[in-house]
Amino acid sequence: MIDKNIFFNESFLDKVFIENDKSKILAILKSAKKEDFSSEAHYTVYKMFVLPKLSMVGKEYEKIIKRRYRSSYRYKYKYKLLVGVSQSYVVLSFYYCRESYKVSGCINRIYYLLGKDSGKVFVNDVYIPLSTICNIDYIDNNDVAVCRVDDNYIKNVLGFEYELSNDIITIAEKGRYRVQGEIVMDVDNIDIDLKKYIIKMMWNEIEDYAILLLSDHLIQVIQDIGFDVDLRHGIDIADVVRRGKIEEDSYYVSLALFNELRKHFDDIYIKRGELTHIIEIGDKYYGNIRILVRAFEPQYGYNYGNIRIDPEIRPGECGQVCSEIKRELEDQIDMIQPINTNIAIGNHYINMKNVIPINIEYTPSLKPLNVAERVLRLRLNQFYVDEKSEVTITHKEHGTVKVRFSKPFMVMLTTTNINLEFAMKWNRAMLRIIKNMYKKQKH
Repeated sequence: MIDKNIFFNESFLDKVFIENDKSKILAILKSAKKEDFSSEAHYTVYKMFVLPKLSMVGKEYEKIIKRRYRSSYRYKYKYKLLVGVSQSYVVLSFYYCRESYKVSGCINRIYYLLGKDSGKVFVNDVYIPLSTICNIDYIDNNDVAVCRVDDNYIKNVLGFEYELSNDIITIAEKGRYRVQGEIVMDVDNIDIDLKKYIIKMMWNEIEDYAILLLSDHLIQVIQDIGFDVDLRHGIDIADVVRRGKIEEDSYYVSLALFNELRKHFDDIYIKRGELTHIIEIGDKYYGNIRILVRAFEPQYGYNYGNIRIDPEIRPGECGQVCSEIKRELEDQIDMIQPINTNIAIGNHYINMKNVIPINIEYTPSLKPLNVAERVLRLRLNQFYVDEKSEVTITHKEHGTVKVRFSKPFMVMLTTTNINLEFAMKWNRAMLRIIKNMYKKQKH
């Protein structure tokens, strides 16, 4: 049993935590007061959406279904309530039950999560499948059933592992922390220095840019042979293979390309297929290259089909070109300095001091001639923090929380998992609050 004295202010939710008599829990949930909640908005959501359903629990209703071409029929139904109680949360799972009111005829349609933040109650709308951990057969013979749930199960569904209990805290290990309200700080270890980490995360971008330079080189080779290149859908040689002669014509195009490339590369050979021919090249500058020359059937109404040329560099086998791009990028990373920045997530305002946003944009000096150049980008919504960093989260109702770090980490700010319909319910509650405020001012 949980000692009620551990709570800052006893609310109706604290009584639910310690109540073992399920017959009293429904009355306790209905006794919620405005001062129990963390904000007027949370109380209004509870009043508008939760209390009406609580008042329907256990009552029998009748519904008539009218059909256009068949006779109407009526059936009886009632709402039943399964309450999941953990050390810190209460889950309300409403079941819509028809006819016999047995669990086999019940549908779990509505669910709410109640928890405490800074000693006050908050309301959330997130699907917590109690049926996987509770025996829902209890609601066969009871309008209200209660089961005990582990805190960690609910936290995992919400998307975090730990909750910060103090206004000032130093994080010393990786994990997902709920720092304030729905704000979650995902903290991960960084086992290598920042420069190596960024290079590692951008390596696919570097290899893609190397393929772009290789494609540019191939376009020039194809044009030197005498073909006109169509670049709308890649590297295409349009209207070049005859209907019924695709295999033969595509091979001669591949052979012409192969012979031209032999002037530039020594370690090169060609594999002949039916409609796809492969040119493989080992090169110090570009690395291990594989060029696919594919022929396509003429479209309906046309006598000639296209050939598409797709170059690729084997993953992890890029040559000198990748090394040059990497060296330039490392010089750019060396110029990055910690900054102070402000961001907002909902009504939470976050001030970050001495952090490095992982938001890199870089244009290599090696530029293609026949295709548009590209910018290498890395946008991870992450921040590099260390012992000098400090994150301050402020909310007008939740107060202020300061977070520091004992060693370097990568940090990402997210939110708890919620049902998309909760935003609709929240906005409707806010509209009611505004209407009531306007009416009071008017009178």
